[in-house]
Amino acid sequence: MGVFGVGIFGAKIFSFFPGMKLEAVDPFDQLSLCVVTVRRVLRFGFLLLSIDNHSVGEEESSGAGSSGGAAKAAIFCAHSSSPYLLPAGFAQVNGLPLRAIPGKTEFFLNFLGFF
Repeated sequence: MGVFGVGIFGAKIFSFFPGMKLEAVDPFDQLSLCVVTVRRVLRFGFLLLSIDNHSVGEEESSGAGSSGGAAKAAIFCAHSSSPYLLPAGFAQVNGLPLRAIPGKTEFFLNFLGFF
């Protein structure tokens, strides 16, 4: 069961909605935490997430369907019960480094102040 969990008989304790900001273990670099945005809430508790200001890099550029060097958001799917999804501010409260984006360092160091 993840950080957000489920209640008795599978009832959701926490609801997700498009535009919501979370922190997550980066699926492309599992040694770092990053800020993600909920793009879409799918059926059966799945979420379509995008890593904020992350453009397609070496790990995805050779994949099928790439559009020849154009920057795209890194989008991935995760289940709402995933232990790799964390609430906003988790890294700051627990003293963990949150991957900063060039030019946005102050924003990410004070991520809780965003809300």
